[in-house]
Amino acid sequence: MSDSDFEESEWPFGGKGEPEDVPVPSGTARQISNVLARADEQAGEYSFGGQAETLPAAPGLVVNEVGSIPVPITAELAQKLIEKCSKSPFGQNLETKMDEAVRQSWQLEPTQVSFENMAWQSGMEKLGQVVADRLGYRDIPLQCVLYKLLVYGEGGHFVEHQDTEKEDGMIATLVVQLPSSHEGGDLVVYRGGEVRHRHDFGKADGTSAFLPHYAVHYADAEHALEKVTRGYRLALVYSICLPPTMRHLEKAHDKPLSEDLAGLIGNMDDEDEPFALLLSHEYTVKNIQDLGTGALKGVDSARFHALEEANTLVPTAKQLQFFIVRLTHKIEFNPGRNMSWIRGNRSESMRWYSISGKSFGRARKSTKFNFLNPGHETLSQLWIPHGVRQEEEYDAKASVKKLKITKYTRYALAMWPTAKHPGHAMEIMPLNVAVQVFHAQKPVDAATLRAFMSNIVARSRAEAGDPAFVRGFFNNTKVEMRKKYPLVHCLGLGNLKGNGSLAPVFTKIARTFDWSDFGEAFLDALVSTHKHKDEEEERIGYSSLEMALLFLDGLDSGAARDALFKLVAKKSVDLTSEELCSCKVVGLLLKWVVHNSTDSAVDKVTNTFKQLDPSLLRPSLLENALECFNGGDANDDKMPDAQFPDNAKVEEFLHSPAATMTMTKGVRKFKGVRKFKGFQDASNYAAKWMREAQVNASFEMEASAIYADAVVTITKTPKWFAEGQHTLGQYKVELAQLLEYAGETNSYARKRTRLG
Repeated sequence: MSDSDFEESEWPFGGKGEPEDVPVPSGTARQISNVLARADEQAGEYSFGGQAETLPAAPGLVVNEVGSIPVPITAELAQKLIEKCSKSPFGQNLETKMDEAVRQSWQLEPTQVSFENMAWQSGMEKLGQVVADRLGYRDIPLQCVLYKLLVYGEGGHFVEHQDTEKEDGMIATLVVQLPSSHEGGDLVVYRGGEVRHRHDFGKADGTSAFLPHYAVHYADAEHALEKVTRGYRLALVYSICLPPTMRHLEKAHDKPLSEDLAGLIGNMDDEDEPFALLLSHEYTVKNIQDLGTGALKGVDSARFHALEEANTLVPTAKQLQFFIVRLTHKIEFNPGRNMSWIRGNRSESMRWYSISGKSFGRARKSTKFNFLNPGHETLSQLWIPHGVRQEEEYDAKASVKKLKITKYTRYALAMWPTAKHPGHAMEIMPLNVAVQVFHAQKPVDAATLRAFMSNIVARSRAEAGDPAFVRGFFNNTKVEMRKKYPLVHCLGLGNLKGNGSLAPVFTKIARTFDWSDFGEAFLDALVSTHKHKDEEEERIGYSSLEMALLFLDGLDSGAARDALFKLVAKKSVDLTSEELCSCKVVGLLLKWVVHNSTDSAVDKVTNTFKQLDPSLLRPSLLENALECFNGGDANDDKMPDAQFPDNAKVEEFLHSPAATMTMTKGVRKFKGVRKFKGFQDASNYAAKWMREAQVNASFEMEASAIYADAVVTITKTPKWFAEGQHTLGQYKVELAQLLEYAGETNSYARKRTRLG
């Protein structure tokens, strides 16, 4: 991997410039990038928390004159502990007061508390580093000074208030809740008079009684402890302080970074493009799917939380939509003369996730992002360290040749305003997401619906790699045609190659929206026939009548079904014997026209069937479907849709009928897969990929040594096949229904004798 991969100044996902150039985003994104640049050295999060992973679940808490306090504390021991405590006061106008209506809890001084578990102190030191980073004091040794041990019983609470400065140089408060079995007692942090953060200390996920949790807020942040409704809560309160020699570094957090960002987000221009923030750390698919943005580390976490917090300060209509996206830029190199390599094709793809880690799938297209660059990195720094080169072998006319591939892969946070979400989802996200987003938009006017239909057709076929479709789709773009036909890009659906794939999309639209908004234009597009130029007949798709039958069969009732049925009945009357025999959906024709029609169409279609020339009959498509179900090899171990992003040869094996393969430098058909440095390297590799999500596949990986060479053996397991049996059963039921509609039986599983 080197700058020479981009010597034409074309960088991944729309980047342009020389390797040493520092890319600068355009529009409002430029200002957002500049504000985020302060995150590393200036801004911190206003409040944050979660599971205290650095701390042991059993702290070994010991209280003077009480003894060891196991957690979660029992009611009996809690009462014994409370007897040694004093009631907690509160400060008001420089006075210390006692009022259980304001605060009800008990407290112990730090001199009365100790921890026998040696891991507690080291864990607190590590937690202190996390807190410092997220407060914006990276590499500053903040001090965690224990202030009090607090005990809250049923009814315990503390109304909205601000902490007083308990130590010199105090900048924030850290609350560590020991494993506690209780209900209620959330810590609520306010900002501008509104609730901005709520810390439940693990109650929502059921871990509060088993693991320690923590919460941090600035010392002067308004906050409250909601009433404990059951059980007891043990909490350690620490003051987070700057070291005496560094108190000049205290930040002015009266207007944190998030407020500056919120101002920019709330005033984004309509023309602003989708923008993205490249993540600085490396992440695995499993990390992202399991944790989403919770997997983010260091500066990635700080930047995202700053954006996320700013987003909460913006009106809902102006807020940003956040997504995680895995960007991949692939370059192929072909062998040239004199041991040289010639740069060949480039391709790009994006795999999308929600911020919770839900996978939306992959979009196989190239997109230009407006990249933020808060670290002021050069193009070379942004991409070159993230490239991986692989060698693959392919069969070119029976002679095995090598192909080098370099993949540049980075995770990024993609974002755009909510108002722009439908448009950007259609442009750059997987089609299933675009359909879901559009489906959630109600009401939608006719013009918007028609534009969406045009776009969905264009993308679905373009991404399928059908140049003929793309040419045909965009040939009908003359101004006068657009004026005459609202669905100009959908003109000529009849006979268009691959048009059957559009049935689910149009059926969902017809089920969701008012037929009067788009029905007339849709029928115009449906009855028009696509004209093929210099193409073989076998490339032609479903006819207008066949497409209408496919759409009709997906509808239950309503104006759309009535209109399509009327069209089917009308067009079926004019069928010739030859057209009837060549119909790809003859079963649906019988179902809808013969079984449902009450007019003369029945008689005419029935007579056409009766007058058929037997020599015209062709094998039913249902026969082919039966062969797919019944003719397969029960011992076939193919996993045709399996994905293994790290190694193309492993993915090839998963697609093949082979049951096992060995990863090493020179084994039969998988020669050149990978060479391991030693057994530990092979073992680490196997363990890594067993932790990863197995996509459309199930297998096991095990490291071993063969003649002193370290190898990894991959064995397919039946889990994936077992899960597929349920879907297969559904398909068979549907097939049986089609056979019934067509009046056919399972005899089609055998070779049918030609009549005549």
